[in-house]
Amino acid sequence: MVRVRLPESVGIKGTTKFSKVVLIKADKDISVVSVSNKHVSPETTVLYPVSSLGNEHYIVTPSTESLDSYPEFSVMMYQEPNSVEVHVKGKLHYLTKVYSTGTKLVIKLLAFQGTQFQGIADLSGTRIVSEKPVAVLVGQILELLLLFLTPPWTPSLTRDFSTREI
Repeated sequence: MVRVRLPESVGIKGTTKFSKVVLIKADKDISVVSVSNKHVSPETTVLYPVSSLGNEHYIVTPSTESLDSYPEFSVMMYQEPNSVEVHVKGKLHYLTKVYSTGTKLVIKLLAFQGTQFQGIADLSGTRIVSEKPVAVLVGQILELLLLFLTPPWTPSLTRDFSTREI
């Protein structure tokens, strides 16, 4: 087993576009698990093949009524620029604005670039549609970290006790 520690500076905070990427290459099949114990509850994320990325995703988040934090999600590109539509359901904060149910955001991202959205309410049902496959990760508002693996492995985020790749 090889352990790699990443600096705090690669974490993502807030609603922003980002290019903080860690690229892992392998000439044989490997298993990769990311672990974060920065917060009260340690979290692990298994990384999946790039071939499993999709062009249409739906966000599922827990109800915000009983939470002390709110949902967030990130959309990440692999090796080509991409256009992404976010069809908002609920209420979210992106960059400097708040968007509500029915809004369609169109975002252009470069290769190995991502963008992060933060919810003000439950975002379940928010739909993400892209021209080329993307990775989408969902969690609670905490810091996220992006890892990219070359084929046959896929991007993933960590640093969030409830991050899930969808």
